Parts: sequence; C-alpha cells; structure tokens
Amino acid sequence: MMSQKFSGFTLVELMLVLAISGVLMSMTTGVWDPWLERQHLSQQIRMVRDALAHAQLLALTRLSSHQVREDNQQIIIQALGTSDNTRQVWESLPEDIRIQATRWPSFSPSGFAAGGTLTLQSANYEVQIVVSPIGKIRQTEILPQ
Repeated sequence: MMSQKFSGFTLVELMLVLAISGVLMSMTTGVWDPWLERQHLSQQIRMVRDALAHAQLLALTRLSSHQVREDNQQIIIQALGTSDNTRQVWESLPEDIRIQATRWPSFSPSGFAAGGTLTLQSANYEVQIVVSPIGKIRQTEILPQ
C-alpha cells in the first residue's frame, strides 16, 4: 500500500496568521473613520445640491419662484408668491450634519437666482455650496475644520 502525504497548514500556523491579521485590522480602524465621515458628508452634499437643482427646475417649469430652506433638519422647497404657498419636504438631514446659510437661495422663472451660500458641517469637515445670481450651483472642496 502507498503512503499518502498530506500538505497543508498546522493549527499553530493558522492561529498565528489570524492573530497577526487581527492586530493589523485593529490598527487600520482609525484610518477608516475620517474616510467614512467624509463619505457621509458627501452623500448629504449631493442631497442638498439635488434639492437646489430641483427647486431651480420647478421655478423654470411652473413659472413661479421657488426657495430652498431648512426647518428642523428638513430641506424644504417652497413656492414663493403663490396664494397657496406650496411647500415640499425634500429630505431630512441627519442629526450629525449642521447646515447654515448666509441667505437661503431662491430661483426665479427667468433662470436667475437670489444666490446664497450654504455651509454643511460634520464633526470634523465642512463644505460650502454656493448659488450664484445667474443660478449656477457649485461647491467648494471638503476641508477639515
């Protein structure tokens, strides 16, 4: 009868690799936290920019001015100058994101805007979204506070 020789790893070798992997993974968790926070802020930036673009589109298509503002962590799009003053809740901001405005932007049916600057802040980062008088929406780079 022929003897078979099995190849593989011993239990001690596997335990050593798992221990080293655990130490390396615990060292990298501090690196992931800032990245995750930036990604979370980026998601909220996209949401606010989408609300601004939607308000601009509503102003152009419904031929009435529309304003974007915040009320209790909710982004609201409101029609201005109409008798019913319709308002639409766009989306809610999480509690860990703060938003401030120099002036809440509004868009006119002619395509122009009463511009303003919105500042979004997380615990460690901040970004500004700027609406120009000609209706252009842009943002600054995400910077540490």
